[in-house]
Amino acid sequence: KQWYQRRVRRVAALTYKNKILTNERNELQHQLEQQEEQYDRMEDELKRVKRERRSLEKSKKEETNRLKGENRELDHSLDTLRIQKLDTENKIELLERERDSVKQQIDELKFQLTQAHEDLTEQRQKHLDLTKSLETKD
Repeated sequence: KQWYQRRVRRVAALTYKNKILTNERNELQHQLEQQEEQYDRMEDELKRVKRERRSLEKSKKEETNRLKGENRELDHSLDTLRIQKLDTENKIELLERERDSVKQQIDELKFQLTQAHEDLTEQRQKHLDLTKSLETKD
């Protein structure tokens, strides 16, 4: 009978211990499932962040290429404007030389006109004098 009671107590103790271990195992299993879910959420978040980073890097690269293209266009436009400016400055210089030459020609013509006018006036005066002298002789 004692042996039976010891056996019953031993079975009861083992059953109790088994229940405790089962509860611990279930609790650990539950914690493991929660950690796996958290890990999956973190993994999904990491994938989302990586996709976002790649997208941002792609956008940055596209924007950089667009700005480089605009910069090349602006450089080309600036070069074109520099060339046009030089051409315009050369044309202005030529026009100023031409204007100076025309002014010089005008001054020469004015001088020649003045000389011609003076010569004509002098010839008229001589002609008048000659006419008067001829009239007085007659």
